[in-house]
Order: sequence, then C-alpha cells, then structure tokens
Amino acid sequence: MIVKWNGKGLLMTPIVEMETEEQRTRGGVPMVGGERQVRLIPGYNEVKDEDWVLMKSQLFNHIKEKKLEYFASTKKDETTGELVEKGVALRRQNVNKAREMVLDCFCLDSLLAWLKGGEGYEAEDRSDIRVLIEEQMNSINEGKPSRMIDEARKSLKLER
Repeated sequence: MIVKWNGKGLLMTPIVEMETEEQRTRGGVPMVGGERQVRLIPGYNEVKDEDWVLMKSQLFNHIKEKKLEYFASTKKDETTGELVEKGVALRRQNVNKAREMVLDCFCLDSLLAWLKGGEGYEAEDRSDIRVLIEEQMNSINEGKPSRMIDEARKSLKLER
C-alpha cells in the first residue's frame, strides 16, 4: 500500500490488533500487539497491506484532514467473500504518477521495495522508473539531489 504523509515530521504508528470488529472499525482501545511500529516520512511511503489494515483506524483523523492519503483498490476476498482494500503497486500507477511518487519518496526502504519487490511488494518493471528510483536513492544517500532528480522535479513541477 502506498501512502503519502503530508504532515510535518515523522509519523510513528504502532501495529495493533483490535479484539472486536467494532473496535477495529470505530477506533477502539488496542487489545493485542503494539510490538512493531510503522514509520512514515513526509512524502510517499510503502506499507504492507496487512499492516495498513491494522493501522488505518488509528489514522482516521489524518485521513479525514487529508494529511494522509493512500492508494488502494477494493476487491472481493476470494476466501471470505468480503470486500477488502488492496494497495495499488507503483508499477500499476501511470508513468507520471509513478515519477511523482518516486521523486517525493525519501524512505530508502520504500524505494528499495519498489526496486527489488519481494515480501508482498511488486517490483517496478519500467526501466525509466527503475533508473529514477536508483537516482533518488543515491540522492538521499549523498544528501543532495542529482541533476537528473532536479530536472525530473522541475518537469513535474514538484517542490520539496
């Protein structure tokens, strides 16, 4: 699941399971879990679908206030028949949206998940987007954007 944190600073969210359906859907008191946390950096981040299910109810106000956006499609679960949200992978975004997501992602773990795939993630297969991911990773590691990243940002009119 790709999520975009539009707030300031890091957003740390514990992964907790609610005991009842009512608690899960209405933001009840956590009953089990909380051993792990998901860290969201301003910009786009990749979150495992199963983690998103557990953390979404805790983030209701951020979603409502548009501080947090997520990119999902609703599908019918083959085993239960229930409607479930599934993340839309980077490789399934149109090319301009994918470029925007890469250029506004500052989380190396997310960029690596998009580049390599695995563990529930789909690897990006478009060569131009893969090159952009690698350039963004290099820019983060070096602490300054490369000329290619600057030009790509300007072409999409992105600020950061």
